[in-house]
Order: sequence, then C-alpha cells, then structure tokens
Amino acid sequence: MFANQAGTWIRERRDKFGYTQEVFADLVNENLEADRDPINHDKILRIEKGRQYANDKLAAAIAKVFYEEPATLIELFNEDRKASLNRGRWGWFQDHLDDDVEDIRQLWMSGRLDDALEQAKRLTAQYEKLKSNNPPQEVIPFINHADAARLYEKSEIYSMLCLEDQIIGCITPISEDLLKMADQTGDETFAGKAHLVMGNGYHLAGKPEKAQNEFMKAWKLVREVHDQLEVLRTWKLDATFNADERACQVIDSHAKPLLKLIEEGVVTPRPDTLCITYEGWAWAEGLWREEKAYS
Repeated sequence: MFANQAGTWIRERRDKFGYTQEVFADLVNENLEADRDPINHDKILRIEKGRQYANDKLAAAIAKVFYEEPATLIELFNEDRKASLNRGRWGWFQDHLDDDVEDIRQLWMSGRLDDALEQAKRLTAQYEKLKSNNPPQEVIPFINHADAARLYEKSEIYSMLCLEDQIIGCITPISEDLLKMADQTGDETFAGKAHLVMGNGYHLAGKPEKAQNEFMKAWKLVREVHDQLEVLRTWKLDATFNADERACQVIDSHAKPLLKLIEEGVVTPRPDTLCITYEGWAWAEGLWREEKAYS
C-alpha cells in the first residue's frame, strides 16, 4: 500500500538522520522533491504538492504523527453514540463527526491503513443506520448560513481522505449527502466551494474525470472574481498533473479576462487570497510549460 510505503520512507529518514521534529517537518515540506528514491517518488511528490495548497500545515501534522501517538477517542463515545443513534438524533452525530474523521485521517497518515479503513466502515455504517430512520432532508433546515462554514470544514476533511480508494468508497455516501445539503442552502458561493473541495479530493485520489465534474459545478456556482480564480487555479493543477492540454486551454480562456480585471484595477485585490491565487497559478503554469518542454 502506498500509505505504508510513504510511512516507511518518512520513518527511515527520521531514524537515519536523527531529525528533530522541526527539522523533520522542514524535510517533508520542502526537501521531499530533492530526495530521489526507488519507491514511487512521483506519486509522493504529487500528493505533497497538492496538499501544500489544500493544507499548509501538512508537514507539521505528518511530523506530529510520528512523535505523538494519535489519540483515538471513538471507544469513549460508543455507549453515548449507540443511545443517540437509537433515538435518531442527528445532532450528536454531527457534533462528533469532525473528531471521528480526524481520527481516520490520523490513522491513515501514520500508515495504519487497515485501522483507518475499519474506522471509516464503522462510521459509514452508523451514518447509514441513522439515515434510514431520519432522512438527510430533516437536518437540512438546521443548516443555515452560520452553520455552513462547519459543514464546509467537514467536507474538506472528507476530501483529504480521498487519497485512498478503499476509504473513499466508504465515505462517498456521506460526502455526497454533504454536497446535497450544501446545494440546498441557497448559498451558491458556499455550494460552489463545497464542490471545489470535493474536486480537489478526487484530484488527489487520481480520479480526473470526477474531479473535473466537481470543478465545473464549482465554476458555474461561484460569482466573485477571486473565488472564480481559486476554482480555476485548482482545476488547472488537476489538468496539469493529468497532461490534459485541452482542459488547460479552456481554463486559461476563463482565467485571462479575470486576471486582466485585477491587473487593470477594475477588481480590487483581496490581500488574503491574491497572493495564493497568483502563486498557485504561476506554479501550475510553470509546471505545465515544463512538462510540455519535456514532451
């Protein structure tokens, strides 16, 4: 399994060179590209590069996994969970969903794929049981604009789990329901970003067709220029990795007029996203040109 390969690769370097936690984090975050190995380096690099844009704290998280045993709290909640599920309460499940998914993610990142898969199956079984008694439509009215951010965070966590085919098979039903709920909030920007997150998850999972479908849905929903650029930037990364020149050209045709609006001062730059937008776009553009030069 790739997760085990990656975990072994990281542990070997930690043990061989005696890195401190801080230096180890720098190794994973910055120097992965420079260290060639016979294992699937390209796939590691692809995931590392993709995750840098999805989660800039990835390196610290990976380092932490190998220095601190991940805490699994699910057993402590079992009795309360059973009682809650029997009463058909969505609230308890939603409140603990973040913790459960984080447990699965930590298990996966520490190379414990079998344990992560088992937890994912258990979580999905509980969800399906709850869903059979209480359809998702009953919880939708409780998802207002204030709660939308929490739902988005959950769907983002789920997208990170798309890195393993077996796990995505377990969590897809939940993810799809989350997206349905997002679509029904009436907030097109929020729904568009939820589709963007899932598109990025499919991209990291190496599922370009599903990723493109989600990116196209996101593109049709978001209206603000910076949000549109963020969708196009992530879509461009996916198209670049998959050497889809036609998609890259289509994306460029959408992006150029938007970038021009910013360059001409028609749209005011947004400090919190402009740097990310331009840096991400430049990286994707540079990679595309580099790949074309070698082809």
